[in-house]
Amino acid sequence: MTPSMKKTIFYLMIGCLWIQPLLGQQLNRVVTDTTLHTEVLIDTSNRAGLTGQVFGAFYQQEYATYSADAEIIRLIGGKLNDYHLTVVMGSWCSDSQEQVPRFIKILDQLHFPEDRMTIICVDRKKKTILTDIQPLNIQLVPTFIFYREGAEAGRIVETPAETLEKDILRIVTMP
Repeated sequence: MTPSMKKTIFYLMIGCLWIQPLLGQQLNRVVTDTTLHTEVLIDTSNRAGLTGQVFGAFYQQEYATYSADAEIIRLIGGKLNDYHLTVVMGSWCSDSQEQVPRFIKILDQLHFPEDRMTIICVDRKKKTILTDIQPLNIQLVPTFIFYREGAEAGRIVETPAETLEKDILRIVTMP
């Protein structure tokens, strides 16, 4: 390889490193939903996004007041450690406003690592901008998807069948 080729490759690599963040997914993106005419979170989010301006009041209220069943939390114990989670939610959705903070409070009580959970926010049409959610077959939000060894092991859709912690226990104890 000639010195000029090495130099060209070097500059291309530096250029890619510089432009990649500009092209990469923006975390906690806020847009105006054209159906609702209000600001919503869109695409991937994290706790900072959930506690921010668009969703924060709902998050703080539900997180503070929800009291999970301590016995069920004890039964779940470390069983959730074998899972990766995907949460698809709408910051505009009353079920998401109620269930997502509760779900995260349960995960906090279980010491579940945040880096094993992906949060994807959708608009009123259940669409995103940069994240392809079509393979997830989302009909209602929130949808909590549990993956074990790369395969879907279960999901909680919209509202729990019993309580979030009981539904989680059912999923992590299924054969």
